[in-house]
This record gives sequence, structure tokens and C-alpha cells, in this order.
Amino acid sequence: MDLDLVQFLETTPRECAADCRLRAEIVSLRAEMRECEAALRRDVAALRAVLRDDLAEQRAELLKWGVLYWIGQAAATAVIAAAVLRFLLP
Repeated sequence: MDLDLVQFLETTPRECAADCRLRAEIVSLRAEMRECEAALRRDVAALRAVLRDDLAEQRAELLKWGVLYWIGQAAATAVIAAAVLRFLLP
């Protein structure tokens, strides 16, 4: 802060004490905010790991069921084609 000498001399000790308390409160709030930010970053990292694992598991399940679906469709198509050929070609 740029205070000239007159302004500095006109400030009362009570104002100086209030200013010091305010500065101390600001410092403590900044420290608390840094702690909260670090905790938040840790929580987000943990949630990302859990989400990544869940997505990998869901992807594997989807692939498994997709393969089973297409195998079933191929089998059904083969059965229908065989039945049609059997009835058309005596």
C-alpha cells in the first residue's frame, strides 16, 4: 500500500489493529482455501479412477452381450435359410 506519511500518522492504533486482524484473517482463509482445493482435487481424482473402472467394466459387458446377440442372429438366419431352402428344393 502506498500511504504517505501524513496518512500513516493519522491512522489510529485501533485502525492498525483492525487492519492487522483483517490481514491475519485473509491469510488464514487463503490457507483454508488451499487445503479445500487440495482435498477437492484428491476427491475428483478418486472419482475419476472409479468412473474409469466402471466404464471399462460396462464396455466389457456391452461387448459380451453384443457378440452373443449377433451369434444368435446369425444362427436364426441360418435356421430360417435352411427351412426356406428345404421347402423350396424338394
